Amino acid sequence: MPDTCACPQCKAFATPSFQRDGLGFCSQACADRHPDKQPCPRSDCHCEHAVFEEDERDGAASRNFSQPAEVVP
Repeated sequence: MPDTCACPQCKAFATPSFQRDGLGFCSQACADRHPDKQPCPRSDCHCEHAVFEEDERDGAASRNFSQPAEVVP
């Protein structure tokens, strides 16, 4: 049986095409943590909302992942 996508609360199965850090994902959107609020390709899954909530709790929602993290002395 295929593994479930590693994206939080995703209902889709992971595919070999989308691997990151040893984890399998169902799509590029899930593997990249839904940049620009890209939805999960599975129509009955809204795992992107779980990622946004997780990032807000961690303070990462305002971080621009295309830029290097700021180093605070």
